Amino acid sequence: VSQVLGGWSIGGIVNWQTGPPLGVFSGRTTFNQFNAGLNPAQLAGISFDQFRSNTGIFKTASGVFFVDPNQLNVTTNARGQATGATIKPGLLEAPAPGTFGNFPRNAITGPSFKQWDFSVTKRTRVLEKADVELKTTFFNAFNQANFAFGDIGAFDNANFGRISTQRGSPRVIHFILGITF
Repeated sequence: VSQVLGGWSIGGIVNWQTGPPLGVFSGRTTFNQFNAGLNPAQLAGISFDQFRSNTGIFKTASGVFFVDPNQLNVTTNARGQATGATIKPGLLEAPAPGTFGNFPRNAITGPSFKQWDFSVTKRTRVLEKADVELKTTFFNAFNQANFAFGDIGAFDNANFGRISTQRGSPRVIHFILGITF
């Protein structure tokens, strides 16, 4: 989108994506080697709808989580920062030998991605055949944090439900001065 107003030009790009589909896996082979690491976890002390209602972005003093920290055993260091997280016992378990788990594949949507980029340009004629152009570009103008973690992964992972990385970049501002003749 771009608009020209009396020598001023403004433009913008909005990037808004839904999160990737996720599943929770047992990380253990229970049916030959066919499903090594891909066997869905077994829902035990919680229904799928209850589990899904406990997902989202949870910002706490110790860190950021995709699974509600009340459903996790979170370990912290001396400064109170999360160093690991595991799901509380009895909620999910490995499927019985020779069976597949009942956790639906790709049934949870991960964190979304939102980024707003804007630019403002001013062109001024300085000579008969020369223009000066000043352009300012704002990437991630609102400094939106976009969390990422690949997937939830295996339920008995030492960092289950914990977010430790971000997608995109923090706000970046570029200033450009050019002469066109």
